[in-house]
Amino acid sequence: MYWWWSHGVPTLGYPMIAYVEGANRAGYPAAMLNLTRTIDLPQMLCSIYRPEARDCLRNAALRGAALTSPQYSAQELLAALCEVANACAPAPTQNPL
Repeated sequence: MYWWWSHGVPTLGYPMIAYVEGANRAGYPAAMLNLTRTIDLPQMLCSIYRPEARDCLRNAALRGAALTSPQYSAQELLAALCEVANACAPAPTQNPL
């Protein structure tokens, strides 16, 4: 899903936990990732028939790709490490000079 998002492709899919969490984070419509029966596929495809709907999903997909990229993950990790380092750093001591 994230690979398709990185190309701006509106994505339909099965509601796997990782996909649902990524969609929530990106503001991607959860209904698009609730395809549990193949019989529902034609209805879902019809729901994105209009170019406006696909354009809206494209923007959400690109936003999702940015929020799930390796670069974004690295920035999040670095920020978390800095918070831990600040919380665990010893209190500064005053120099008695």
